[in-house]
Amino acid sequence: RTAVRDEIPGSIINVTPKKQWTHARHPYLSGEVSAVRIDASVLGLVPLALHRQDAPCDAVGRDAAADGRSVYRLAQAALANDDAASDLLLEAQDCIDARDYAEADELLHRVLALDLRHIDAHALLGERNLSSWPTLALHHFELGAAIGSLTVGEDFDGVLPWGSVENRPFLRCLHGLSRALLRCDRREDAAAALRRLLRLDPADPLGAGASLAAIEAGKTWRELETAP
Repeated sequence: RTAVRDEIPGSIINVTPKKQWTHARHPYLSGEVSAVRIDASVLGLVPLALHRQDAPCDAVGRDAAADGRSVYRLAQAALANDDAASDLLLEAQDCIDARDYAEADELLHRVLALDLRHIDAHALLGERNLSSWPTLALHHFELGAAIGSLTVGEDFDGVLPWGSVENRPFLRCLHGLSRALLRCDRREDAAAALRRLLRLDPADPLGAGASLAAIEAGKTWRELETAP
């Protein structure tokens, strides 16, 4: 298998080659796509900052809502033009609410042009495309989750509570990632994303536990999406 770059930043496609050739000194490859993965590390991004927070403690001094684990806040990208990004995000949400999706996409891509680490823009683009183009939604959710994972890796043992507003874009990307993976018939990967989400926020305001149980029971994405 050969790994090649996709047009979406940070994405790598694994291709099983059928034919390789060179024309005008440029290499070409044709074959079947076997997998797509996101590698945010190749983008040279500075990881987002992580701040420990005080949390309510029980009688023996442990974090009451986190099973003794430390509670953190994942800081969002901060720029000199951050006000501009915030305005663009609000305007994009208004466009989505008005179903002006083309304008919303343009605004969200302008946000990412300011800083690719604006995870909330990836979350909105993923949600925007989930019902009509799940593979594109998957790329956006994966990239947002991968950017957050530059700071909060798989070995992270803290808690990122939904109650901290700055954690929500990363948590939304993980939740959206599970939904997109399920629509792409990658059930085990979808379940893994939900388990990670539950580890990061055991309070589970997004209903990851119920979705995980439904996946393990063999339900389809349609049954999950239409459940009352």
